[in-house]
Amino acid sequence: MSSQQEKPAFQHIRQKAKTKDGQQITRQDIATLSGLSIGEAYVIDIGGYSSKQKIYKALEAFRKLTGRMLTIDDVKRGGGT
Repeated sequence: MSSQQEKPAFQHIRQKAKTKDGQQITRQDIATLSGLSIGEAYVIDIGGYSSKQKIYKALEAFRKLTGRMLTIDDVKRGGGT
């Protein structure tokens, strides 16, 4: 399995992805759809320390926007419970 250092930060995946109708996905889109603050979305974006619950919310928002499933193991993260 890959180490955290080798995994991409969520923001790198988000910036390359498009919504189902071809639009770019912003950090604000993730925050709004997930119910997270823009600050919490930023921390998740850069792979900082955040709770698994918050990361799951961001990943679910990403799935709703793109139709693409990501797991917590697909992205760099600082940890959390």
